[in-house]
Order: sequence, then C-alpha cells, then structure tokens
Amino acid sequence: MKKKALLSSALSTALVATAIGAPTLAKSDDKSTDKRAVQVMQLNPQTNPAKAGENEQIQESIKKGDVQTAKPKESTSVEIQSTTEQVGIEAYSKLFDFTFEGVSYTGMNSRNFDVTGTDVEIDSRAWTSNGENKSGTYYITLYRNHWYGDDKLTTVKYFYGPDKTIYYYQWTGVGKGSYHFNIKCEETLISGDGSVLQQ
Repeated sequence: MKKKALLSSALSTALVATAIGAPTLAKSDDKSTDKRAVQVMQLNPQTNPAKAGENEQIQESIKKGDVQTAKPKESTSVEIQSTTEQVGIEAYSKLFDFTFEGVSYTGMNSRNFDVTGTDVEIDSRAWTSNGENKSGTYYITLYRNHWYGDDKLTTVKYFYGPDKTIYYYQWTGVGKGSYHFNIKCEETLISGDGSVLQQ
C-alpha cells in the first residue's frame, strides 16, 4: 500500500509540474553545452611561422619522394555537426577546427595541441588565396613536440582546387603527447580550413 501511495504521489507531482509548465529537461541552449563546442584555430604565416629547420626537413622529404598521399573524403563540407566522425569502422573524435590563409613555400605552423589517443587524423581543403581557378598540391607534416627538439613525422601531399574537396590522412600509432603540424605550398599562395581528430 505504501508503494502504491508513493507512486501515486510522484505521478501527481509530475502531472502538476507539466500542467504549470515546469521544465523537465535542460534547454537546448543551456550554457553547459558550451564546453562541448569545438574550438577554431585561426592561422597565418605572420603569427604562426614555421620553426627554424622545419622547411629544410620537409623539403628534403619532398625531394626524395618520401611523402604519403591524402585521400579524398565523400563530403565536400568541412563542417561536422558532431564531435565524432565515422571513418570506416573506427570512430575519431574531433580536437579542433582550423583555418589558414596566405600559406606559401615558407610554410606555417599550427599552435601546439595535446593528443590523448593513439592516432591523429587531419582533414583539410584548400584553394588559391587570390581566387584563381587553379589546382595543385600542398603538404602537411605532423610533428611531435619535445623539450629537446621536435620529431618530424610523416609528410603528406594534399590537393587544393576550386572544388574545395576535403582530403584526409591518418597518422597511426603516434601515441599521446604534444603535437603541431606544418602546412606549406610551393606553387602559390593558398588558404583553407580543416579539422584535427584523434582516436
């Protein structure tokens, strides 16, 4: 009898709350959701120049052909509504978005970022900064940061063009740590945007 009475009382309270318009769920614009918002790293060569020696390292890899090639993504939009993205059967979570402008052969670095997973993916699309209807290649290189110096990881060839196709590459097994990436284009000035994800 006591259980029935308690259940009846709880049901009555819920009905009254609904009747007077009392909220039973958090609003979609609740400020607590702001913590999940993906941040955007805005980059340019003036404020984010390449570190000394990095251009030479990357140039050497390009001359030797020691580069990998990024693959195109099905979507033509870099906007990802969720903080997770499905790549094959493996789920990657987005760390941040980034934009870049005026990148040339001198290169440009991202700011440092922390990885807590084992793999890093960089999605990127680019186009000529002057709006010229031209296609070509540019390079993104991942670096692991150390107090004694940074380790250059794989240099990857990406493709720019007026169609703004997104290309991606996955650096697998790199592990936890602090990282940054370098973007450079030897052909022209390019601008673009992208995302960094981890697994």
